[in-house]
Amino acid sequence: MHDVPRCPPSRVTWSQDPENRLRRTQDTPTLTTESAYSRFPRGRLRMILEAVEDHYRAETGQPQIERMGYPVEHLLPRKWHDHWAVQTPEGIEERQLRVHRLGNLTLLTQKLNAKVSNGAWSAKRSALMDHNTITLTGRVIKRTEHHAWDEELIDERTTELIDRILQVWPVPKGHHGKVIDPQTKAGDWVELKHLIEAGLLAPGDKLVATHKDFKGREATLTADGAIELAGKRYTSPSAAGRALRKKATNGWYFWSVADGRRLRDVRTQFQNSMPEDEKLKPQDG
Repeated sequence: MHDVPRCPPSRVTWSQDPENRLRRTQDTPTLTTESAYSRFPRGRLRMILEAVEDHYRAETGQPQIERMGYPVEHLLPRKWHDHWAVQTPEGIEERQLRVHRLGNLTLLTQKLNAKVSNGAWSAKRSALMDHNTITLTGRVIKRTEHHAWDEELIDERTTELIDRILQVWPVPKGHHGKVIDPQTKAGDWVELKHLIEAGLLAPGDKLVATHKDFKGREATLTADGAIELAGKRYTSPSAAGRALRKKATNGWYFWSVADGRRLRDVRTQFQNSMPEDEKLKPQDG
């Protein structure tokens, strides 16, 4: 039996509606928009993908996938800028947001070389066909026969994988519970929405630019963890900082809150407040 994967954010209430367990908690998007690759330890992420693979295989009576430590591959590569370029700042932001999402990840029987892994989709798809003994990857190949891999397909596949996960790990009838998720000390997965959920920030809070050339410029935090700046909406501190500076910007250092602390300091406070890892105990019966 598979261990139960624990889902972000740190406090997740399991409702009797399974959809809420992974898709939404208190009206806040979770796994649908989470950077799963950064958020979960690699072994746990591989276990989730293996479980989905087994679920696909069971439909046609195939044996389960071997537990061989297969590599987790990004379909849209992490270094996508050279061969997957988009033209607008908004397009760049939307593409980058999807790199680590669940729907952009698959398993391969062997790792691709960097040139192919980061190359154009046509060449990468051909290479993936050599790994189509894995159903997860084979379905991507079929889905992209007449449509290049893009944000729309990543979102569709994320929803599909969540549906499968909920079939593998359904909420027990009548179950009411709470999972305390262990948090890593790495800050890559932390987003503004997590700081809002933790009560460290609030919708409507003002963010103030700290860079000498933009002193006093303000932005506003929204309820869903986005940033409104000059009538536009940005989904990360760095994207909002880039909009002002017109170049790559570390938004966690660029923006401060009303009391003068930089966002990185608030993020550190959040990380330090996380509970120690707690093992899930199996339910009796």
